[in-house]
Amino acid sequence: MATEHEDNQVGKCKVQRCSSTATLKYVCSMEGCDKAVHYHCYKYLILKKADGTFLPELEPSDVACTKAHYNFIIKERNGAKGSRGNWLNDAKDGGPCSMDLVLAWWETPPNFGKFRGKDNDGMKKIEFGNVLATQMNTLTESTERTGKQVVQRIRDMHEAWNYAHEFAVSETGAGMLASDNEQTFNEIVLKRFPYYFRLRDVMIDRACTEPRFLNTDNDALDRDSSADEAEDEQTNEAVVELEDDDDAEVEAATSVPSTPVAEAAVAPVVALAVRPASAPPASGRKSKKPKRGATPLMDASTVAMLGEATASSKSRHVEQARHNKRMEEINQQKINVERERLLAVSWKAKDDEMKYKVNMVHRYSELKQAGMDDEAILRFVPALREFIEAKNPPSTPADNESD
Repeated sequence: MATEHEDNQVGKCKVQRCSSTATLKYVCSMEGCDKAVHYHCYKYLILKKADGTFLPELEPSDVACTKAHYNFIIKERNGAKGSRGNWLNDAKDGGPCSMDLVLAWWETPPNFGKFRGKDNDGMKKIEFGNVLATQMNTLTESTERTGKQVVQRIRDMHEAWNYAHEFAVSETGAGMLASDNEQTFNEIVLKRFPYYFRLRDVMIDRACTEPRFLNTDNDALDRDSSADEAEDEQTNEAVVELEDDDDAEVEAATSVPSTPVAEAAVAPVVALAVRPASAPPASGRKSKKPKRGATPLMDASTVAMLGEATASSKSRHVEQARHNKRMEEINQQKINVERERLLAVSWKAKDDEMKYKVNMVHRYSELKQAGMDDEAILRFVPALREFIEAKNPPSTPADNESD
């Protein structure tokens, strides 16, 4: 039987959509996973398929908390049987196992990049798999390893690395590193993929591995603030120097004797250097450069093309409006025709009813001439009851009194 989990409290297990409250839980059989699993959840949430059938159960001593773990366990169990051998336990005479060969190939640039389609000169994935399969069948106890199996294993490992990398660059992972909880961070990452750190240098070129910036990075914030303050101080000093130079120019200009030539030579300088009294004092920051005029984004040919497109669009709208109006007129005509048809049908029905009543009157007259009374006529033609009752209405009390 599967190993019992230490958490035997009443409550849900780690399987998604768990609704059981059983106390007995088992440990997931996936290597490195210690999640608690109810057997009921394992059977009816993991093994049960959408069509109501069930996947084959694992060994009696195995359970799984997710279908991904179930598939991984199935592959491991199948790989340990037969002449193919297991990926980790098929080493021969102290040599490398199949997994060692895969990792060594992965760590050698640019093998994985070419496998993913980068500068591989048209070489397909199955060709890489065949090369590795040949090495495994030669150097390990596995004798029937195929290129297809190797390609699938590399894909599975790539997905597992991405799964671990997703946590490593998340805010949770970055927060653990920021709080000096590196040991827990490493444990969680290695549970997701045991070779994450070994392959990280190779995979860093294919994914962003830097954690997102957190507000807990106080040192970085302090460094940024200090840099900003230093830049502001340099800016203020430059502005002060410029103002001092302006003041010196103004003083030199105003001390020249008032001669026509001197006034003509100094006047432009004074006009440029003296700041109006109504102008606000310097703010300590560099003045903004004057804005340039609008840069034309379209030349004449582009404007002409847009004009033609606008005219064409307007023409299409006019044509669409005319078409819609015509369709409304046609639909109204159809409604009128249908109304007239229904009216004609109604008149035909009334005409047929009148002909029927006249015909019944003629039959009544013929039967009377044949010597039949009303009772005999009713027994012979019950449909004449309405005519006979209309011909001989029942007497009322008022009629009896008048008699």
